[in-house]
Amino acid sequence: MNRKGTRQQIEAVVTPMLTRGEQLRRSGPAWAVEHRGKGPLVFRRRDLYLVALTDQRMILLVRPRGRRPLGVGNVVLAKRYSTFTLERAKKMRPMLQLRVLTGADRVLVLEFRPRDRRVAHDLAAELGQPGDGGAPPPVQPAPAGPEPAPVEPVRFEPPPPEEVGFAAEKPSRKERRQARKDKKRRDRGSEGDDILDLLAP
Repeated sequence: MNRKGTRQQIEAVVTPMLTRGEQLRRSGPAWAVEHRGKGPLVFRRRDLYLVALTDQRMILLVRPRGRRPLGVGNVVLAKRYSTFTLERAKKMRPMLQLRVLTGADRVLVLEFRPRDRRVAHDLAAELGQPGDGGAPPPVQPAPAGPEPAPVEPVRFEPPPPEEVGFAAEKPSRKERRQARKDKKRRDRGSEGDDILDLLAP
């Protein structure tokens, strides 16, 4: 079956499942495998599925074998984007791989061929950045703290003049010698005054 016929069959099956106001946006094939645990993914067998993207959810259909028509019985997954978390988007030439978390320790690996990468890009855009579950984290307002106390201006008061002193300069040798001579003269003069006092009548 060609691509146009496949899209028409997907639309015929998915349209009756849509809720009021829900719209089918894009669809296409993808190789898929459910990865559990920590075993190597390279040895897991992939099966061809059909991915239908609406404006609200992702619908996964298993491709019928042989020439059997696609029906409601082929729907294996139909959940809102909020139930998924995009773990990683990786280019594996020529494929584009999306690792989608569907539950505890359960990862749905979808691999899209180059001509079906628009489906992968739309799915990644709906799921958001890897690890955020398709929704931006809420912004919590910062708690309001106590208002700061008013700051009083600091005034600088200079000390009184009598408290401000300067160290006296050390006299020179010449000045010390002259001071000793002046002291001796004063001492001699005081002794003469004493003698005159004694001789006075």
